Amino acid sequence: MPDEWFRSPEWDADSPADFESRLRRARGYNRSHYLRMNGLALTEAAEVDAARSLWLRVLDSTEELAELHQAAALEHLADSYAEEDSSLAEHYYRRLLTEHPRLNGTTATQHIKLAEILLARGSASDLDEATDLLIRWTEETHLPFPNAHFRWQLAAIQLAGARG
Repeated sequence: MPDEWFRSPEWDADSPADFESRLRRARGYNRSHYLRMNGLALTEAAEVDAARSLWLRVLDSTEELAELHQAAALEHLADSYAEEDSSLAEHYYRRLLTEHPRLNGTTATQHIKLAEILLARGSASDLDEATDLLIRWTEETHLPFPNAHFRWQLAAIQLAGARG
């Protein structure tokens, strides 16, 4: 699919203008999707700042069907900050869980991802909240994917270790 203009990892001097030109011609209900997908392509090309700016535009969009892509954009933003700025990642994960509790359009692993951030900090209140998040994930999310369950189990092991 590299021939699709909205999945291009190119972001040289002319690319943003070309992308914006094509985006203006796109149907309004597709624009948030195109912004989100191009952000993913840019992330793979190590253009994380450009990707973040596109995802923020999805969050600010009031165009038709934009809300369908906002939960995923929040997850992408949080994921992009997880290693670099855990407090900002935490902010976006919390916002995602609050604004989109059904987690449609996401990996549905935000409880685990937020718990991992809290476990890394390790205060008593962080451990309590991580416990609650991991329990909530098992009650609220029913994913059949082994990788999600494995990640949950790793977080649970880390929590058990932190609790002694």
